[in-house]
Order: sequence, then structure tokens, then C-alpha cells
Amino acid sequence: MTFFTTTILTQCTSLFRWRVFGKPLGFHAKIAVVIATQVAAPQREIDALAVGFIVCRIAYTLLYLGNRPSLRSMSWLLGFLCVLALFGVAAAH
Repeated sequence: MTFFTTTILTQCTSLFRWRVFGKPLGFHAKIAVVIATQVAAPQREIDALAVGFIVCRIAYTLLYLGNRPSLRSMSWLLGFLCVLALFGVAAAH
């Protein structure tokens, strides 16, 4: 592989490594969905927040490829807030 393709592959791989407390953010999202489901939280709220998280991850990737760091940070924050809201929905029920 050339230097260019190696660099692109490294950057694309790092896109999916959102980390919070040493774990990927997707791990926390999965745990939040499982907990919210186990405590019988409203399924619509769980679904909406989970879809919101996925949309934020896709937007983050597109903004990364488009070199838009401020919007990319906003997308990361919104995804993180979706995960926190999932834990909040679980705690409320």
C-alpha cells in the first residue's frame, strides 16, 4: 500500500472510535438500550433516541470526510446526549 491509502484507511478506522471512559461510545449506547428495555421504559422513546444516535454517527462520519470540525463536534455531542437521554429514560421508569 502507498502512504496515501494507508493514511486514508487509518483515518477512516479512527472515525468509529468515539471513546468515553476508555470504551467506545457505541458500547455505552448498547448498554443504555438494554437497561431502558429491561426497566420497561416506553419503546417509542428508546427507539427515537437510538435512531438519533445512529443518525449522529452517520453525520459525524460525513462531516469528518467533509473536513467540518465544528459541526463534527456538534454531531458527537448530540450523539453523546442521546446516550445520556437513554440512561435518563431508564432511570425515570
